Amino acid sequence: MKSKVIIFILLITLLSGCNLGASESAVDKVKELVSTYQEKSGISAKATDVEFDMANRLDDPFVIAGTASLSDYYNYGYEFFEDKWFSVRLDTIDRPGSWYLYFDRKSDKALFEELKNNNKVILVAAAFVPKSIYNEKQGKMAAATTPVWVAID
Repeated sequence: MKSKVIIFILLITLLSGCNLGASESAVDKVKELVSTYQEKSGISAKATDVEFDMANRLDDPFVIAGTASLSDYYNYGYEFFEDKWFSVRLDTIDRPGSWYLYFDRKSDKALFEELKNNNKVILVAAAFVPKSIYNEKQGKMAAATTPVWVAID
């Protein structure tokens, strides 16, 4: 919990006062935050490491960041967990494309409420592609945990 608070403080510090449109300095700040998150969490992999080698990286944790909003997309095994997980569409900042992340409805309720009330946030989280429900035809979908975020004005 202490590291989550530290990362959240860093997120606020790094992003305070910046317009998160496609600004190069905002992207650089988020990349710096991802590096800090990786250092504090001990997770070295990023989403791109998993994206291009998913079948060989099942259950491996990675750090992912981007602009997040609530989604209703549940497919490829994730539909069996809709009562336990909520879906988030995350548009990555460092490259085009999006991921669907699934967060625990109980432990990540604050994120759910924030997304419901503010629509979009800048989010950094730890994620993994669960081997138990992986489907070779699925796209970029992962279970996620330990989110930190800041609302986009």
